[in-house]
Amino acid sequence: MRRVIAPLALAPLLALAACGGSTLDASQVEEQILAELQDAGSPVTAVTCPDDVAAQEGGTFTCTGTATDGTWTLEVTQTDDAGALTFRVVDAT
Repeated sequence: MRRVIAPLALAPLLALAACGGSTLDASQVEEQILAELQDAGSPVTAVTCPDDVAAQEGGTFTCTGTATDGTWTLEVTQTDDAGALTFRVVDAT
């Protein structure tokens, strides 16, 4: 299993929540992770992340990658509260 850690773009990943706080834009996170994985030559064809993740430095959440050879579990870590992220593959089955 190959582990991938990749920084993602800042600005497009944030969305303002109705309650006034900032949340990550799940569709943008999914697109960025998918692009990074495909650029690295992985067989992942889709990424799904949870909605309504609060933007919080040090916060983590899990996304799922669908690949031609199975499912990948991706651990995503927020490196600041402005939408900067890194991720790594923690399981590929």
